[in-house]
Amino acid sequence: MAKLLVIAPQNQRKFSLGLSRTIAKAAKDLNLEFELIETHKKGWSQIPKIMTAYSQCQCVVFISLLQSNILLTVLTFLSSKPAIWIAFGGDLYNKNYSRLIFNRLVKKINIAIVSNEHEGQFVMQKFEIKETKVILIPVYHSNGHPLISYFNPKKNIPEGKNEALHIFLGNNGYRSQRHQEILNVLAESTSISRIGITCSYGDWVYINAIEDQYRANNRVIFYKDFMKSEDYIKHLDSYDIAIFNNERQQGIQTILILLALGKTIYICQENGAINLLNENSIHYFEVSDILKSKKIKTISGRKKTENKEKASLYMNDEIFLREFKDTLLSLI
Repeated sequence: MAKLLVIAPQNQRKFSLGLSRTIAKAAKDLNLEFELIETHKKGWSQIPKIMTAYSQCQCVVFISLLQSNILLTVLTFLSSKPAIWIAFGGDLYNKNYSRLIFNRLVKKINIAIVSNEHEGQFVMQKFEIKETKVILIPVYHSNGHPLISYFNPKKNIPEGKNEALHIFLGNNGYRSQRHQEILNVLAESTSISRIGITCSYGDWVYINAIEDQYRANNRVIFYKDFMKSEDYIKHLDSYDIAIFNNERQQGIQTILILLALGKTIYICQENGAINLLNENSIHYFEVSDILKSKKIKTISGRKKTENKEKASLYMNDEIFLREFKDTLLSLI
């Protein structure tokens, strides 16, 4: 029986667990033996196991390449296998690879799975990978199951009421979120009831400085505690509008959840997630509209409903399962 090996970094488990389970279903459907190795950041002891599993498999799937350079270097000395790379944002924009890893591992990957066509072009140009495939990557609960049970894509969304708005600002506490640009414009707006900054992880020096600056403003609230998936969804559902003023691509899964909940999205051009929205004909506003007009608004109920139906497709793994099996069959 042919063997499929999946290698995933444990520190990305909130994203990789669900994908691993769906890939395991694909392997079972195709009568492939399946093995998952979740790597540790300093997993020296795992290297013999990985080398053995790698030598025995007919195909390897990298769920992200946010691995230790030591592990990636070890893999360069093994005979190359048909490989699929499910690329995360951090892989594309945060990770730098040595010349050895780049030439003997990364650029030899057969297929990179990406979230949109623009990202695919970026991967081919930057990493010299010959083939990319856009597959609808699902959004999972932290328990590894798709989030579809939390959403009802058929439900219509009413027009917004003339009440003070609740604003979700950024999806983490790093400087790349550029919270200050938005707070400078909206923090004193009387049309806003709350600006929530979710920052369970990030740059604490940066976040504490902003919190000190707005301590007297009871409309600006910082959420520093980690939330379970169901609590995070309820938290997102408490907002009317979400603003993503990121310096680079970030927050795709949070954006999709918000859209599936029927929320209005503001996004800046620098955030590569805007390409996913454009390619799926999602309705949104640009952050530059806020900076120019000093005002904020929600989209219509009809457009929210259209967004909800499209984003809800990402809450299930059926499309990914079907297309991933086709991808596997092209390599094995």
